[in-house]
Parts: sequence; C-alpha cells; structure tokens
Amino acid sequence: MSLPEIADEIPFHLQILNNSVLYGNDKALSDVNGCIHYTDLRPLSNRYANALRVFGIKRGDNVLIVFSNRNEYPLVFLGAALLGATISGASPQLTRDEIDHLCKEANSKLVIVEENVEYFQETGEIKILNINEFLSIVNEASSNPSEIENSASLDDVLIEPFSSGTTGLPKCVQLTHRNYISATKSLSEALFSKLSLTKGRRCTLAFLPFYHGSGFWALVYCLLAGHHSVIQNEFHPLIMMKAIEEHKVDVINVVPSIVSALLRLPIDSFNLSSLSLVLVGSAPLGRELSEAFMNKFPQVKHLIQGYGMSEVVVLSHLTPLEADSEQWGSCGRLLPGSQGKLIDDDGNEVKEDGQWGELFLKSEAVFKGYKGGQESGKDKEGWLRTGDIAYKDLRDFYFIVDRKKDLIKVNGLQVAPAQLEEVLLTHPNIAEAVVVRTEHPQYGEVPKAFIIAAEGMTIDPKEIQDYVKERVAPFKQLRGGIVLCNELPKTKSGKIAKSKLQDYQF
Repeated sequence: MSLPEIADEIPFHLQILNNSVLYGNDKALSDVNGCIHYTDLRPLSNRYANALRVFGIKRGDNVLIVFSNRNEYPLVFLGAALLGATISGASPQLTRDEIDHLCKEANSKLVIVEENVEYFQETGEIKILNINEFLSIVNEASSNPSEIENSASLDDVLIEPFSSGTTGLPKCVQLTHRNYISATKSLSEALFSKLSLTKGRRCTLAFLPFYHGSGFWALVYCLLAGHHSVIQNEFHPLIMMKAIEEHKVDVINVVPSIVSALLRLPIDSFNLSSLSLVLVGSAPLGRELSEAFMNKFPQVKHLIQGYGMSEVVVLSHLTPLEADSEQWGSCGRLLPGSQGKLIDDDGNEVKEDGQWGELFLKSEAVFKGYKGGQESGKDKEGWLRTGDIAYKDLRDFYFIVDRKKDLIKVNGLQVAPAQLEEVLLTHPNIAEAVVVRTEHPQYGEVPKAFIIAAEGMTIDPKEIQDYVKERVAPFKQLRGGIVLCNELPKTKSGKIAKSKLQDYQF
C-alpha cells in the first residue's frame, strides 16, 4: 500500500475521510475497548459532528479535550473539523486552575473530560461533559451528513494545540489546513513515502499523548495513510513490549527518556522481530545512547531523530534514511520546503559550521499565530524564533544543543544541560538524570544534577563527579552538587518536567 497523493487544495480532514474508503475493512484504531475499521471512519465522524452540534458547536468554536489516548480522540477531531470547529488537547493530570487557564486561552465552548473528573463548575457559556456522557449523545446521533458543513478554506484553523512557545504560560497555537498539508507533504517526501515503497500497511504503537503535537500528528498521518494505530493511554515498558509482540508493531514514536528506559529492560522473553523503525523527538538523543539502543535492538533498521515544535505542526528537521552512525545525535537536515538560520547573541547570522546560534525557521508549516493576538515570535519576514540553540556540520546536519532558556552561563561560558545528562546516563549505575542551573557566588551559575539510581545499584556522588570530570571540560563540572532522588517529576509522555526542579530548594 503506497501513500495516496496529498492534495494541496482539499482540507486536511477531508483528505483523511476521502482516503478511508481506499482501506475498506482494515483496522484503523485499536484500544482496550475495541477496534475501529476504516469503513466506519466517515459515518462515525459524521455522528460525532452531529453530537457536537447538539451542544451548539459551530464554525469557529473550540472543543477542549481533557482525556487520555483512546479511539474516540481522533473522532472528536474529525467531527469538529466537519463543522469548521477546532479542538485543543490537555493532560487529565492538570489541576483545575491549569485547565481553567487553557479553557480561557482557547475560548472553548465545550470541554470533554476523563470519566469521574470534575475540574470546575459549568458557566453559562461553557458546557462540561465527561467522556461517557458525551458518548451517550454520540450513540443517539445520526450519521447522516446532509446538514453537516464540510467545506473549509485552506487558511482556516484546523486545530489549536497548546505550547509554551519560547517562554511563559501555555498559549493556544493556531494551525491551519495549509500548515498541516505542508508539514505532511514535507515529511512524506523526506521519509514516509520512501518507507511505503518497501512495505505497505504498517502498525504503530500510539502511546505519546495525543494532546502533544508529535503524538497527534502521527495519529492523523496513520489515518491518512491507512496504517493501524494501537492506542495506549500511557507508557509502560512491559506493556509496550507485549503490544509490539502481539500486534507485530513495526514503528514506534518515542522520546529520549523512553529510549533510556528501554535500554534497562530485559527483552529476551519477547519477540520484537517486527520492530524496524524508531522515531525519536522532543529532546536530543546523544550519540552514545543511540549506539547503545541500536546494539540492543539490532532488528531496528532505522533510528530516526527529528526536531520540531507545535508552532510548525510537528517537525522541521529529520534524519534521512541514508544517514549513517556518524550522524547519531543529530536531529537531521531541514525538511523540504523549510528554511533555517542560526543567530548569535549579537543578532548576527552564524556563518561558520559548528558555531552555536539560536535556530530560526521559515516554511508554509509555520503556524498562523497564537489565539488572542499574543506575540507569535515571528518577524516581519515570517521567520519563527524557536528558542533552541543549535549548530550544523559540513553536511548540513543540525545538532540541537539545548533550550536557550535552559543554558547555564558559567563565568559567561555556555553549558548545555543536555550534554551533561547524556554523560550521566552512560554511567551503569544511573537510571535517570536531569541537570538544571543553580546560583553560585563565584561562577554566577553552575550545573546541578538530580539522579535516580538503577535498580539494585548504589551511587557515590564523589565517584559520579569524577566520572563527569573525565568526560567534559572543567567549566562544565557539576559544581552545584548531585541530589539523589527516588523519583523525578514527569509529564504524562515520560519527559522530565525540568521546570519543577529549576527552583527546588533543599
């Protein structure tokens, strides 16, 4: 099965529904509650649209989804899109105040939450339902599309995820049909169409949260291309291994902390021979961890890294299939149709290979703007400021150093926490590690590490200090100390919530 041509003139959600007839009774979505086949995708989407209309949802309205990964998530999206409405997603782990903030940012008219959860009282303008209440309305709704508005301009907003941008509280990102089509065509040209030439129908494990850009784009891309998404509502290593074996999953989309977890997992009792492609994003994955992963999972033919942000739909950079081990640790090259430049602290464009600079991006995938007219980080020429520090080599492979706001200035010299974390994770006694800045009377700022010992192991902070000292420059030493922890704060996708440690006092 090859990927159908991605049309420039057809709204993105309609391309998904139009393509669904090509895949017949093949499985589209599976979760613990059952399976949805492609032949059911359009009538179900119409039914969800009619259910949303019961609550007055119309063109331009927003529906806030606050429930975990499940089959119904993309159906709410498709139903809303048929009405010209949008969705935003949020973690069910957020507090009432956090959800209230997101609801105001998105100007939501309807909020659908997890079962047995009450975040706040309804107001006259906002209706709150738990998912079971909403599904009872869906079951009563018609699948007749006759009164459903299913036309849209390519510059209409398709979806409104949340992003903190370069700084501050989460803001509502407005992504248009044109943005999604552009990003999808670029990724297809760079990678996925080439993979479809070697294998048709694929099966992927969808456990990254759908409220996150990479988790959601992977989900809708699989629907567009006729692949099967096995949905899990959270990451658990053993459950993941069992699912790969049972469903013969050949593609997974992960973040570096999950790679680290898989390296510590005993896998001999599982048949993982189907797994051939692993995509890594959200944070840099260094060379040593990449090499260790490929050694442990030799059946994996391609370890593909990418870089992106919600403001460009999903990715702007990707490792090409033909890349070799020399490029491990790189997020790849710019995708077709994307432009990039690196700007130093003086505002000048970096010209020398290997020199650090803040990454700026420009393409048709760059978002329309933040809802409510907040500063978008785009200049007059359309260049988007990412807030990430990077460099590129002679072959135009980019390497993300760290977030600009996370860089540690030790006597004016820049230290990237990601590099120190990579070094720490190569130590056999360390299971997890995160590095943040802390104030220092002599150096201004210095790195401080929070570490979890591997199971059955003990950690001597002095020995760890010496281990790091042998591997990095003197100004990068962990002068802020090492804190031994039993656990680290994490997001639901498995990423360490560094912001919660930044100002932690002991």
